[in-house]
Amino acid sequence: MALIVPGAAPLPGSADWWATRPVVFVVLVIVRGLLSVPLARIETIGVSPASTRPRPRAVAVARTSAFLPLFLVTVYGLDTTLLLCGTVPLAASVVLLRGRRATPHRAA
Repeated sequence: MALIVPGAAPLPGSADWWATRPVVFVVLVIVRGLLSVPLARIETIGVSPASTRPRPRAVAVARTSAFLPLFLVTVYGLDTTLLLCGTVPLAASVVLLRGRRATPHRAA
């Protein structure tokens, strides 16, 4: 909410900001708990017994795609633009790590 509405949150590091941290923590734990159960099923969608491990190149690209947005948030801080732009590479890393379907080898 603080990313969308400027001035909605207290100044980071202030006494008001620290006073609100326990409330923010409890709200985040509840929201995460409510979202984790239905979203956990998504992790198994599309996974079949015939899938194989992802290629090493896909793993390398996925690692970079997952690391880069988090690194940029550490360096520049989280803002709306970085939040939205970081979602795409993180989603791409999940897709890349799903693996590929094994294709049956044909006898020549």
